Amino acid sequence: MLSDRGGTGAALSAQLERRGESTVRVLAAEGYERVEPRRYRLDPSDASGYAALLADAFSEEHPCRGVVHLFGLDATAPEATSAETLLEDQRLGSLSALLLSKALVGRGLRDTPRLYLVTRGAQSAGPEAQSVRVSQAPLWGAGRAVGAEHPELGCTRVDLGEGAPEHGVEALVDELVAREREPEVALRASGRYVARLVRGPARAGVEGGGVRLRADGSYLITGGLGGLGLSVGRWMVERGARHLVLVGRSGPTEQAREAMREMEGQGAQVLAVQADVSQRASVAGLLSELGQRQPALRGVVHAAGVAVDSTVEEETEERLLRALAPKVQGAWNLHSLLSARTGEERPPLDFFVLYSSAMSVLGPPGSVNYAAADAFLDALAHHRRAQGLPATSIGWGLFSDVGAAARSGVAERMASRGMPGLTEAQGSEVLARMLAGGDAHALAMKFSLRHWIEFYPSAAMSPLWEELRNEPVEAAPGAGRAAELRKALEAMRPEDRPAVLQQLVREQAALILRLDPGRIERDTPFMSLGFDSLMGLELRNRLEAGLSVALPATLVWTYPHIAALSTYLLGKLDLGGGPGHAPRQAESEGAPAGAEAVAQLSADELLDELARELGRE
Repeated sequence: MLSDRGGTGAALSAQLERRGESTVRVLAAEGYERVEPRRYRLDPSDASGYAALLADAFSEEHPCRGVVHLFGLDATAPEATSAETLLEDQRLGSLSALLLSKALVGRGLRDTPRLYLVTRGAQSAGPEAQSVRVSQAPLWGAGRAVGAEHPELGCTRVDLGEGAPEHGVEALVDELVAREREPEVALRASGRYVARLVRGPARAGVEGGGVRLRADGSYLITGGLGGLGLSVGRWMVERGARHLVLVGRSGPTEQAREAMREMEGQGAQVLAVQADVSQRASVAGLLSELGQRQPALRGVVHAAGVAVDSTVEEETEERLLRALAPKVQGAWNLHSLLSARTGEERPPLDFFVLYSSAMSVLGPPGSVNYAAADAFLDALAHHRRAQGLPATSIGWGLFSDVGAAARSGVAERMASRGMPGLTEAQGSEVLARMLAGGDAHALAMKFSLRHWIEFYPSAAMSPLWEELRNEPVEAAPGAGRAAELRKALEAMRPEDRPAVLQQLVREQAALILRLDPGRIERDTPFMSLGFDSLMGLELRNRLEAGLSVALPATLVWTYPHIAALSTYLLGKLDLGGGPGHAPRQAESEGAPAGAEAVAQLSADELLDELARELGRE
């Protein structure tokens, strides 16, 4: 138990021990130290401390059943929150949880302990709108990415309601010992709330031109000199805006200047400003200057961000904080400085839009930084709404023709995984609908649940999708019946199994790489084929789900080609009949003809053939 200093951890430990459980308590400190048996201290931002803790506190004779992360509860109180404290709090929250997850995965435990990430007041839940403790919210986004990358951790997020430190502890204990577990739970005085995605209705007010903007007001777009920001600017000008302020950390490129000239040709005044929105003084100076030179500010779109992709294993403090700065600090600076001006004789904002992403909710592998940063934006929108301020957080999918994802090829890759890109025109329509009225937070994306589950098998069991399962959720052809393969392998002759497993691995690798399986030789290194750490995780997760066997996160690096990996899988499956010696026979030039024939079949064809063979017997 990574315990807070406010008393929740102490109360939880006491409750668990009254139920006969044994707890190990850990407090945040400046370095690693074993204080006494079952009591430790560690630096939340030092990866080595977590590895030492797991090695010292647990063993095969005394395993760890679960890990409860409560460090985030010590985040700065809402009334004292600033842009600086928000990043500092992530050392206790998101960063700590990610380093802990890395250590748990790195231990390679036979029975991986379940991970619980606990916050208080970080989610908007229940019938009454309440202010949100936004500094704790990034932990939920990071936790979603951890859960997708490492389903073996069973990562569960629990948000306690406001109250004394011991408030909600008994209900939290019930979550820890429950047999059927929800991945996301909010515990409130009014009840227990769980997360479900639901399809939103089309917004009214789009027909007949939709949202009209004011010609006598100005509109601020952060990240305004990038592809998405310029897209928003074009949309605003088309709807009547005549005073735009485009803010970027760097000056405008020639492409941006051309877009600005086009908008000016439609009658708009477009001002490009170089500023770092993560710095409060920079934002304060910007707003002061605009107050003197521009018409009254009527709307804000915060689209600033940097692309810092990372898996759990690759995560560092520098990478996380670099990704959080423009989104988290930038959004908070705009929120706090503009909120402070509401008492002055200035008209209120018509809208305050936060460009979040679907990653904050879906958390696919490799998205830990984006998911954490965007979860903050989503929480800030709810926080502002609870204060009676305008706010809309749009969790965009990917764009196919604008933005960094389109340029880098990420959009094409995600399209093959069930998330085709939106066009700029479609994004503009969604923006108009959201501004016409609606929820504080909504996802906007094209999506195929069937293909998503094919690439991320753990999603098939997630209750998050219950309300959206209007289409079949079986995996698409090519992997659809991999779960049956283990039974088929058990029924085969041992000498035929290696070639079958090689073909299965080949097909799964080809699907991830979008290659013809016939182009992948069994001894070609995965790295030579173009595998990166994210693809390695995808292959691991697909094989793990299909064969019902626990596999290490470093699978494709430890067993670097199809031949080595299939040999390892054969031994890991323990199918009986002496399979551990079969690979040598199948990999030789004299492999049985039956095995060669089997290797030419797809996984689905193989299962059909096996069914016929078993039927004849």
